[in-house]
Amino acid sequence: NFKYKDLAPYKEYIDTLTEKNVWGVQINHWISEKEQDTFHAQTVPSFALQCDYLAELAAKGEIWVPSFNEAVKYIKEYQNSTIEINEITATESEILVKNDLDKKIFTYPLTLEIKTDGDVEITQNGEAVTYKSNNGVAYVNIVPNISATVKIK
Repeated sequence: NFKYKDLAPYKEYIDTLTEKNVWGVQINHWISEKEQDTFHAQTVPSFALQCDYLAELAAKGEIWVPSFNEAVKYIKEYQNSTIEINEITATESEILVKNDLDKKIFTYPLTLEIKTDGDVEITQNGEAVTYKSNNGVAYVNIVPNISATVKIK
């Protein structure tokens, strides 16, 4: 990364992760103003380019850039949650993602994949959010331990 000049390989790597809808962890050993590589150093300008690209994707809602603590909380929720689905009609269901974790700490919405060609409206706590279906899949966010109504439009 020290002689890093071209952002294209980095963008390609991040775009591949995004397309596969997987987690990625970026670790930067040493951000340096020095003129030579020291223990996997990276220059400040190259690091700034990477951060700018991640910020651009995050602003568009294409990726989530959490802190380490946020990511750990999300993963712990995911590992300890179950889902209950009660069909109301052919296009409407009630979903409850539940876990026994501390409700004051573990409040991140978990992302669920719903296979549908229609858009999906999630109502939780009286607030409705519509998620667009893309290639037969909609990714929706549901806060654990709060019942959600799911409507396929």
